[in-house]
Amino acid sequence: MDTLFKNPIVRNLLAIALGVTVIINPQLGPNIIIMLIGATLALPALLAIIGYFTYKHSDRPLPGYVLAESIGALLIGIWMLLQPTFFNAIILIALGIILLLAGISQIISLIRAGQAMPIPGGMYIVPIFISMAGIFLLFKPMGTLSLIMILFGISMVIYGISDMVRYYKFR
Repeated sequence: MDTLFKNPIVRNLLAIALGVTVIINPQLGPNIIIMLIGATLALPALLAIIGYFTYKHSDRPLPGYVLAESIGALLIGIWMLLQPTFFNAIILIALGIILLLAGISQIISLIRAGQAMPIPGGMYIVPIFISMAGIFLLFKPMGTLSLIMILFGISMVIYGISDMVRYYKFR
């Protein structure tokens, strides 16, 4: 599963799909993302709790912090699943950071590729746009959730497409 998400084609198609989903229904965007994060926390935590109690090596018991961390992750995951709107402000900051880091990552990739071959200056436009969108989300001067989510969705679609182009052009 880990190698699946390292595949740039899969990763970019997921970014495009997320972006289109958020553009189509921006009001649900933050809630969908928060609920996915909640499920991602709750499911492995539940499996870890089950694993803790079914661990067979009684001569080497698992440390107690494994259980404590798993219970904490399970509770936070369930909370995110049941009350996603509570986490909206947190998710906006996180989305801004994600976009900012994604833009910076693309710029670094282009700089590295530029050491081996000439890179046209126009290739830097999209990563700069994505970084600016991330900064905009961090400071959210407009303040409207729908506009911010539409900008995030557009940025994710552009990121997915441009990274796919970069992957095919500079591999």
